[in-house]
Amino acid sequence: MLPVIAAVGLFVALLSWAFSSPVGSAPDDSYHLPTIWCSWGETELCQRDETGSFMVPEKIAEVCFIQKPAVSASCTFLKTDEIVLSPHLEYSETDAARGGAEPVVLNGNAVYHRIMRTLASSNLESAALSMRVMNALLASVLFLVALYVNRGSVRRAVALSWLVAIVPVGTFFVASTNPSGWAIAGIASYWAFLLAVLRSQGSSVVHRVVSVAGLLASAFIAVGARADALVFIGGSTVAVVVLTWPQIRDKRAVKVGLALLTAAIILLIALTSVRDRLARVIGGIGSTEGADPRLVENGLNPTINHLVELPSYLWALIGGQAPTFAFPTVYLRGLGWLDTSIPSITGVATLVALVSVVVWGMGAYGWRKVVAVGIAFMTLCASIVLPLEGANYGPTYVLQPRYVLPMLFVVVGLAAIRPLASGRPRLVAMVVIAMLMIVANAAAQLASLHRYTNGESLPWMRLDMEPNWWWLGAPVGPTTVWFAGTVGFAVFAISVALIARGGSDRRDRVAVEQTL
Repeated sequence: MLPVIAAVGLFVALLSWAFSSPVGSAPDDSYHLPTIWCSWGETELCQRDETGSFMVPEKIAEVCFIQKPAVSASCTFLKTDEIVLSPHLEYSETDAARGGAEPVVLNGNAVYHRIMRTLASSNLESAALSMRVMNALLASVLFLVALYVNRGSVRRAVALSWLVAIVPVGTFFVASTNPSGWAIAGIASYWAFLLAVLRSQGSSVVHRVVSVAGLLASAFIAVGARADALVFIGGSTVAVVVLTWPQIRDKRAVKVGLALLTAAIILLIALTSVRDRLARVIGGIGSTEGADPRLVENGLNPTINHLVELPSYLWALIGGQAPTFAFPTVYLRGLGWLDTSIPSITGVATLVALVSVVVWGMGAYGWRKVVAVGIAFMTLCASIVLPLEGANYGPTYVLQPRYVLPMLFVVVGLAAIRPLASGRPRLVAMVVIAMLMIVANAAAQLASLHRYTNGESLPWMRLDMEPNWWWLGAPVGPTTVWFAGTVGFAVFAISVALIARGGSDRRDRVAVEQTL
């Protein structure tokens, strides 16, 4: 029952995060929410004016609290259901569309937006909250199934990777209406499902079917939200294949399946916007045209500058804040619209916990594991640095942690795979890691709550909130929501610690030892 208890605890924690911020609190929600409401075409809540521009309710058309962290989100009370212009929607029209012969096509109208449209309604706040709840539930189910289809050592690695990599960026986005939440949950479970499929020899038919279904579902969710998730899928696939090659090299059917999977990834890259982005990266390598002048004057090299600052940005994926003297301004930090500060205790606690898991995991290794972890880590770093090359380090280019966070789960998960014969994590170590993550999550969520209820003008650690903003008609207040989320995350963390201390069967030990 531990996987079920862990998944329920995770869901409660994510549900609490879903209620901890107002509608429009995730980056680009003023684009994604109107796109969701308009993804099925014109309706009463998605209209067009005489110029062809889209019009949606004011509550989702604009966000009034962007870059105003010192004040609360009480300005949302002034928003109405009046239909107004949605300035952030992008769309393309043909001559036939202008004449009414065919519908307008929204640019960026991804699978994510169309599926979320099933929950859209005239009650805008309830609809947005239902989308957040569904996203939290989806991530929790993927986590649960990924635990069940893997045996002891890999199950432990999956659980640990979610525990130490999800706070605070992952918890915020997975429980939001931003499609990056799907990408995070999809990639965080994809590598585990692929590993289960490749190691499924001798398993029941049900186990193999569930593993394959999970693999396809996680890939669909990730790519359906963000096309650039294909890069992470490709890197994860190569890393897992390297890790499991001794077990699959003599299996013709498995190699045929991997060939088909590779072909599908390449085809999707060629048919989506990823192709143009890769072409831009390749074309921009070595060029500094249009770069921030501070990075190139007097012979400075922008690539070296960004590589030097790369560690601080990797820390930002789990809550690290920006150094005060860093010129790579493309490296952004924070929650919300990158305007919500994260307490330093969160960044320090998550860093210690994550490094502890990785160092412990790499205590048992073979060359295949080193190569696999290296491939995953290089995919993570390349997805950060190479786009900067493609953009020629332009001063207007920005890189948010949510874009690359999914690959961190893969790096930690692969590093944490080691046979139980070499020793379980020590009890004291797991207690410390669990406590660090509980504190990190509680601090980050409380700070995020304060940012929207009262603004950052008050200390974030205060529990006696008298909110200027909160959900109208809500039966409980923000402190109760925070407490419930903290308890839920504690249940999740303790369950993961118990999973990490658990045993494994003989087949699991043999399979892991073959990879090491």
